[in-house]
Amino acid sequence: MYIPAKRRIPEGYVNRRAISRGPGAATKAYCTCMNGAILEIYLYSILSTSWPFYNLYKSYLTRRNTRCRFIRISLWPLWGKKGMETNLRTLGPKETKVVLSFREQGREVVHAADIIGLLGSEPTARKVIRNLIRKGWLTRLVGGRYMLLPPEHGPENVGENNPIALAAAAAEPSYVGWWSAAAFHGFTTQKPMTVTVATQRQMSARTIEGTEVRFIKIAARKFSGFKTYTIYGRTAAITDPEKTVIDCIDRPDLAGGPAELTRIVYTAMGEIDHDKLVTAALAMKSTALLQRLGFLTDLAGRKLPEELRLRVRNAIPKSRRSIFGRREREDGDIGYVAEWGLFVYARRNDLLAEVPRIKGASGEPC
Repeated sequence: MYIPAKRRIPEGYVNRRAISRGPGAATKAYCTCMNGAILEIYLYSILSTSWPFYNLYKSYLTRRNTRCRFIRISLWPLWGKKGMETNLRTLGPKETKVVLSFREQGREVVHAADIIGLLGSEPTARKVIRNLIRKGWLTRLVGGRYMLLPPEHGPENVGENNPIALAAAAAEPSYVGWWSAAAFHGFTTQKPMTVTVATQRQMSARTIEGTEVRFIKIAARKFSGFKTYTIYGRTAAITDPEKTVIDCIDRPDLAGGPAELTRIVYTAMGEIDHDKLVTAALAMKSTALLQRLGFLTDLAGRKLPEELRLRVRNAIPKSRRSIFGRREREDGDIGYVAEWGLFVYARRNDLLAEVPRIKGASGEPC
């Protein structure tokens, strides 16, 4: 329906009488903002005496200093029959208080203790948490830790479909690394089925919103080189490009295996800062990592500048040997690489299977 000019709603307000139409009513309101853009919002009420979304979106607009005028309001009944199920997110009074309070604070992750403190009653808070999960306002991460799905996610209960943000939010402090980070930075065309998260305490793997998340406890000296990225409106701690490569070399088993690791090194070396790469490698204090770094950059045709190669070689004790690839040698394997003190138990063609064709020193294709 169209509202006559003399009955149009003032800027920043909603006329409850004009839009409330009983249990299960849904209102779709079109707003004209000051910049001329059309803002489409939805308002819902599960009870005619409760109007949580009215307050919710009024607060949403007020916080962003958005002055708008509702120019058209249309109404659709959601329940044709009593008790008919819908997929729309609704809110009761206490649920509204929880969602608005934490959204106002800019919180993405909330704890059960926070909700208990806000409502003042543990039984009530537990019930509200269950309702918010069922209605699509919270996503369970780990015990007592939840991700808030704010009003901006829309009116329907579709859950959270940002696996990296979910995984990163499941533990604190933590960061997403290894193969998952390599995929995020575009160093591989593969899409890992498991998101790998670095933590400083032991945690069991779990499935969050259909995504398998594996937690890896690492030493304090290795817990560095990450920063916050924004992914589809969510923030997540992910290793930077240089530390991503170093972590993958340190744990090839978490990077898709030796062949996939070679592809990651080949792609990344054309995009990252080599000096930062070597600095990050030396900070890990791992001889085996330095040996693999030197070998893989040579193998992929992405050699380090001579000054950096010298820094890496000087950090490797002359008597130290390590293994890359399988546990035992097989026919056709590369074998011992004297320059880096590394036993490579893998075939050259297998390691370069995912790498574009490279020419060796003799000019023949590898």
